[in-house]
Amino acid sequence: MRCFAEIEVLVHATEDLDRVVEALRSFFGDLPYIIQALEGHYGNPIYLITAFLEDCRPLLKKLCPYVQPPQGREWHIRLDKQKLAKGEVSPSSSDDVVKIRIKGGGCD
Repeated sequence: MRCFAEIEVLVHATEDLDRVVEALRSFFGDLPYIIQALEGHYGNPIYLITAFLEDCRPLLKKLCPYVQPPQGREWHIRLDKQKLAKGEVSPSSSDDVVKIRIKGGGCD
């Protein structure tokens, strides 16, 4: 079964955009990352980085040891952004995360 993934992360003014992109490339691969410049409530720069995977099976192989499979066919995974920058995979419930939404696929 085919599966698709959407990866999304916010980069705040206090963070190094290049370092976050490099961390994403290290974990997810050399995807076409879409970087959108936004403005925070107080005029501070914020960047929204989005990427899409047509085949998420390799990603699920990396993630399955760390996350619980969903009840349905749609995954909502939040990884700690700071730990991912260090090469570590750690689910997180905080706000400073890399959000991953996966449709289809499983830990087979």
